[in-house]
Amino acid sequence: MHEKERKFQEDVHPQEDEWIAGNRCRGVLTTSNDSSKAPMCRSESKAGDKRKDEAHAHTHDEESLRRRKKVAEDAGRTSTSEKDLLLDVQHWIDGLPPLHLALQPNAKLHAWQAECLSIPGLLQGRTNLVFAAPTSSGKSLVADIVLARRLHECKAKEFCLVILPYVSICGEKEENLRNMFQSFEKGVIGMYGTNGKRFTPQENTGIVVATIEKANSLITQLVEQEQLNMLRCVVVDELHMVSDPERGYVLEIMLTKLLYAKKRDSALTCQLVGMSATLSSISTVSKWLNAQVYETSFRPVKLLHMVKVGNKIYDETGNLLKVIPRLGLNDDDPDDLAYLCREVLEAKGNVLVFCPSKQSCERCASFLAEELVSLQHLDLESRGRIEQEVQELPLVIDEQLDAMLRKGVAYHHAGLSKEERDLVEQLYKANCIRVLCATSTLAAGVNLPARRVIFRQPYVGLPTLHLDAARYRQMSGRAGRTGLDTVGESILLCTNFTTPERLFSLLNEGCTPVDSCLARSRHGVAQSLLEVIASGKVSEPKEVEDFLQSTLYAAIEDRSSIVEECHCALQWLREKQFVAWIKPGQWKPTRLGEAAFAASLSPDAAISLMEELLRSRSALVLTADLHLLYLISPEDEDFHIDWQSLHERIYNLNDDEKQVVNLVGIEWTFLERCTMLGNPLRPNHRMKEQINSCRRLLNAITLKDLINEIPLETAAATARKSKGLLQALQEKAFTRAARIEVFCENLSWGDLAKLVAVIRNRIALGVKADIIALAEIPYVRGFRARVLHNAGIRTPEAIVSLGSTDFIAQKLIEGSQSQDEIVIKREWRAAKMILKGAKELVESKLQRALSLAQDAAASVQEG
Repeated sequence: MHEKERKFQEDVHPQEDEWIAGNRCRGVLTTSNDSSKAPMCRSESKAGDKRKDEAHAHTHDEESLRRRKKVAEDAGRTSTSEKDLLLDVQHWIDGLPPLHLALQPNAKLHAWQAECLSIPGLLQGRTNLVFAAPTSSGKSLVADIVLARRLHECKAKEFCLVILPYVSICGEKEENLRNMFQSFEKGVIGMYGTNGKRFTPQENTGIVVATIEKANSLITQLVEQEQLNMLRCVVVDELHMVSDPERGYVLEIMLTKLLYAKKRDSALTCQLVGMSATLSSISTVSKWLNAQVYETSFRPVKLLHMVKVGNKIYDETGNLLKVIPRLGLNDDDPDDLAYLCREVLEAKGNVLVFCPSKQSCERCASFLAEELVSLQHLDLESRGRIEQEVQELPLVIDEQLDAMLRKGVAYHHAGLSKEERDLVEQLYKANCIRVLCATSTLAAGVNLPARRVIFRQPYVGLPTLHLDAARYRQMSGRAGRTGLDTVGESILLCTNFTTPERLFSLLNEGCTPVDSCLARSRHGVAQSLLEVIASGKVSEPKEVEDFLQSTLYAAIEDRSSIVEECHCALQWLREKQFVAWIKPGQWKPTRLGEAAFAASLSPDAAISLMEELLRSRSALVLTADLHLLYLISPEDEDFHIDWQSLHERIYNLNDDEKQVVNLVGIEWTFLERCTMLGNPLRPNHRMKEQINSCRRLLNAITLKDLINEIPLETAAATARKSKGLLQALQEKAFTRAARIEVFCENLSWGDLAKLVAVIRNRIALGVKADIIALAEIPYVRGFRARVLHNAGIRTPEAIVSLGSTDFIAQKLIEGSQSQDEIVIKREWRAAKMILKGAKELVESKLQRALSLAQDAAASVQEG
């Protein structure tokens, strides 16, 4: 490192000497020389990769070196006060309305954050950025400052888009951004889960928070309506998801549509910002997104990676660190898990234990709750907070979880209801839960740091599904709480399912290079072409090729491969009647192609759905909800079939519902056989189809309970499934129903579309059709909507007209049929929230109607 540069780094942030001194910058790309400190994903690890653009990387290196030298030279001429200014957060948001950042008083930027924000053109919106930094290093703050700049520049109806992979973090991010930008007079809205209808830009809409799929639909809508100029900035968190085998192609297609639009229209000024903790092949991704690159291995809290073999703990290089005393063999705890937790609790820290499955989470938490109870690590205030939060929960909490919470221990997995997961997360953040046992989904979906992170097994779900380097880094990155800990610890336990060699290898292996899902997906290129052809933005062969050249696929593969794949994809789409070749030399979408595009369906899914709907339209059972529920039931393999339960439930159906069983093709002999013998050991194609139909029927019967206002816990007990699994089923069914509705509308099947629309709303809200209007109010659950409806209150407007909460609270208390003081207080709180939610809903509807009227008037004037 240049001597002046080292002096600059030492001056601006002396506490970071140990980390910054090891950094080597390639312009705006920094990597660590010392792999033992915080192993990073290195695109350079795959030497000889023919798909890399060496010339591009070399150019970046030269530009980076020149820039780094300039920074070092400038540093030598900069006073200490000026250097301190660069680390002052206020320096970067000067001139903006007050920004409510969740920072410690007098908090400073880290040196890497200041350097990243100094990239020429970044704050002005002229430069795209791709950056990689470890978990808990402060990536979000960099993105939030850039976002604040763009938001401040937004005119009426212009907005920014923040994309996250999971519904759980979307909710958290929406709330954080709403608090952060409350002074900007710009709204923050969410498009995720069952939240997010067709987007209509409002005068004060500032930020949209969306999942990958909802964001893709939004971009498609903007392209279709020629409103992409309203989008000022797109922030993509967890950018490495572009390589995800299930959802990566959607993210790639979405970003490609943006890049292609900007290529064709230089007036579009949308800035792209992508970030990740585990992004490899960063040069390739930056080339694709036409972005500047920044990479650092800095962590504000040092992270120690360790492996425990027997009763010995080793560091990542194999040096012995500690021997755990064995005062007596404990057959119940051969891995010394209680000891490892107790050690941290006695030091006033907290522990995150990652388990491979939901069942192992619950068993582990139950064991630790009993083993650690003697520590009495919860104070009186924490116990009171737990009691209060549990009482205020709007549903009956799981008894086992309730008992653990009062001992400061909990578990967190997809089987919990959304309300229970939220409760666990809130109590953990409040330090009322000191030990949390969780599956790997928590690391990806929720930011819950810990002093020590323990991995019980190096796999996810099954021993054959090994933990890879990217996921390990994401999970271990939760260790070390900024501002609370001086060090974070990650401990891998060596059990019978692995070897020490495998664990040490995991600590030091690089992440898999980023790859394009369009190349791996059977019809990935076909779907991407269908989207742009159906949107009307691409029709000529040259335009088709130009679009594909904007993909990550093109940034990785050579041109000849792209051309060949393009030709094959177009011929397949033509053969399946999604597109047609129209003279003189243009590709146009068919009605089927337009329907698939509008519904965000893959070509394969559209073909399958088309066949099913054609069969159903000719013999749809309208006297029972079950047939429509079957159509919208997802093919969810997570929903294991309890054959005995299915058999009982089918035989309890009424005659109209049994007719549905016959119409969807379920064979009664197959059902009887599986009820007696279970799943076939070697199912053939026909058997697999039968199993899939039975699973969807079981889903439909379960959904029928929910839309008939049977409480979630009761429906879960009847289905012999967890509450979380039923809520996930609701979300998936809602999404599928929304797609079917749009698909039918575009095929001019309006009658079926209307039927699906009603059932979709009932699925989202868990109510019968007559109280949909009430159940749409935030904070109203189905049973409260029914109570208000029975009291003569039928609409949100009727609630607003009451003016006070007295009547609402009175009816809710009567409906609860309880005189318990806790219940009475809960219903009074609910009444206040219902009135508030009704006012917000009515105001939102008025604003939307006003906006549509203004747009219509503007269109008439332009005409």
